[in-house]
Amino acid sequence: MEMNQKRIVIAACLLAMLMAGAINAGCSAPAVENPTAVGKYVDEDDHKLFIELNSDGTFYLKKSASSGYHGKWELKANKLRLHIEMMGLTMELEKQGDTLYEFTDSGRVSKRYIKEK
Repeated sequence: MEMNQKRIVIAACLLAMLMAGAINAGCSAPAVENPTAVGKYVDEDDHKLFIELNSDGTFYLKKSASSGYHGKWELKANKLRLHIEMMGLTMELEKQGDTLYEFTDSGRVSKRYIKEK
């Protein structure tokens, strides 16, 4: 192989590695603002129902035996917002320590989710 061909091959390999690194960097999920919120919170009345907050800012909500939802979450102050993408809805809960509170429209607590240790 001639010297120019070797240079072209090396340059092409370096370019491919740089592009692969840039693609991977663009695909990585951002870290969440409050990592202490990450974890699984179980419904205190029905332990089959839960909210799992992942460190990449996504969640899984098991709301009933037959339904579960995915989406993105954010925590600002003590307000946890679950953005349920497939339904275009945002669910708001209140976080106090290791407990998440879900409220009715009239402001009464309807569910409590306790963080697993």
